Amino acid sequence: MALYPALARLVLDAFAPLRCAACDQVARDPICPACAERLEAQTVPPPVDLAWGRAHAGFTFDAEVREILHRGKFQGNRPALRRLSGLAARRLDLSRRQP
Repeated sequence: MALYPALARLVLDAFAPLRCAACDQVARDPICPACAERLEAQTVPPPVDLAWGRAHAGFTFDAEVREILHRGKFQGNRPALRRLSGLAARRLDLSRRQP
């Protein structure tokens, strides 16, 4: 019975392959390795002081990040949002350790 899900995945991938949420290239992951690498290479934006505290961002709101957020929010690509949030969380945790 495991043959049917595997066959269905092959047919689906042939007609509607998964695509990277940032660059729209065919990819196995919600954010392809090349885009993830580019995102991780960005410098962490400095915190912004607000009236009620400080705001920290994992990424600058550039074209790639905007595209991922829009695809997640408006096209329901939740796996891309989970991947982006995982990348951001790791970056923010590391940025707080640096002097």
